[in-house]
Amino acid sequence: MRPFRGKDTNGGGWAEGDCFRIKERYFIVDKQAKFAVIQTMISSNVNGFNLYNFIEVLPASVGQQIGAKTKTGKEIYGGDIVEIISPKCLRQRYKFIGVVEYEWAAYRVRITDVPVWEGHTKGVTPPEHVWVSWVQDSALLKVIGNLTDNKNLLKGTT
Repeated sequence: MRPFRGKDTNGGGWAEGDCFRIKERYFIVDKQAKFAVIQTMISSNVNGFNLYNFIEVLPASVGQQIGAKTKTGKEIYGGDIVEIISPKCLRQRYKFIGVVEYEWAAYRVRITDVPVWEGHTKGVTPPEHVWVSWVQDSALLKVIGNLTDNKNLLKGTT
């Protein structure tokens, strides 16, 4: 299983590992603590056991690694804000900014801004989202932030 990441609720930065939801709380657990996680999941009372090695994270910050990397080797996660720039060999030029989302058993980039759209046939409009075939297209992606720390990178937000 691909790892998850989430932002620590205590301001300790980002945690990566397995993700568990217990009641309405989300936790990231490092891989060495899997045995403790299995024991913990047997119990239904969050306050009734030791949460050693569990890092409580903000639910909205949780995203799974999508199994692809940018051309610089950076892992891409759900919730990342990415920039997609057309390859230099194309006559049509485009630049999209969007959010990596999981839908229909695949990852896509929901386009939120189109700063460049040149050379396309008249009447052709930019897409609302791009399904990414990661083998060919992940190298075109550049991670520029995430929804938790950098929501201001999306058009129309502050």
